[in-house]
Amino acid sequence: MATLLNRYRKCRFIPGAVLGAFVLLMALASPASAQSRQAGQGPEEWKFTLAPYFMLPWMNGTTAVRGHEVGVDVGPGDIFSNLQFGVMGYFEARKSRWAVGVDAIYMALGDTVDTPAANVDFNQGAYTFIGLRQLNKNVDFVFGARWNVLQGKLDFKGPVLLGAFDQTKQWVNPIVGLKVHQSLGGKWHFTMEGDIGGFGAGSDFAWHLFPVVGLDVGKRATLGIGYRVLSEDYKTGEGNQLFKYDVVTQAFVLGATFRF
Repeated sequence: MATLLNRYRKCRFIPGAVLGAFVLLMALASPASAQSRQAGQGPEEWKFTLAPYFMLPWMNGTTAVRGHEVGVDVGPGDIFSNLQFGVMGYFEARKSRWAVGVDAIYMALGDTVDTPAANVDFNQGAYTFIGLRQLNKNVDFVFGARWNVLQGKLDFKGPVLLGAFDQTKQWVNPIVGLKVHQSLGGKWHFTMEGDIGGFGAGSDFAWHLFPVVGLDVGKRATLGIGYRVLSEDYKTGEGNQLFKYDVVTQAFVLGATFRF
C-alpha cells in the first residue's frame, strides 16, 4: 500500500494557468455576459443554499512538524484508506445583491510509514467565511477569510529517529475573488469560483479554483461535478520549532445543491 507521506515530490502549477483562469473570470464578469439565473424571484427575498459535497482528493508538497520535514505525495486511495473522519459542505444566505457564505472542509487522517519508520496523524480543516456582492446577474465579487487548522503528530520508531513530535497550527488568510455563473442551455449550467489570498498575513500566498458543471434535477435541487484546487504556502518558526505546510490539494468533487 502506498504510504501517506512519501519522499518529496511537490506538484508545480504554471503561474500563467492560474492567471489565465482569473482573466477568464474577469471576462465573464462583463455586463455583456450577464443572464438572469433565477428570473421572477423578488429582489428582496431571502434565498438560502445548502450544498453538501464529497471530495476525491490528492495532495502534493512538503510539511514539517517541529523542524522534521517530510514529503507529501498522497492519492485518493491513500487518503480514503487512512480517513478516520471527514465532513464537507457549503451554506449561503442571500438577499438582494448581498450574500454571506460558509464553506467547511475537515479531514482526520492517520497512517504508518516505513522511511523513516513513524506513525503519522494529521487533522486538517479549512473553513471559509465570505461575503458576496453581486456585480451583475452572473457575477459575484467575493471577499472574506479562510481559517486553516492543522494538527500534526509524527511518532518516530527509530533507529534513526525516536520520539513523538506534535504541533497544532492555525492561520487565517484574507481572500478576494470572483464567483461566476453561466447558463449552458436547458438544465445545464456552469459555475467558476476563484480567489487568491494570504498576502503574508497568514500564508505567504494561497490560491483556490473551483469550476463546477451542474444539472438541475428539480426546481430546488441541482447535482454537480467539479474539480477543486487549493494551494497553501505557510511557514512559521525556525530550527526545531519550524512548522511548514506547503501543499497543493486537488480533488474531484461530487455534490448536490438545495435551494430554499
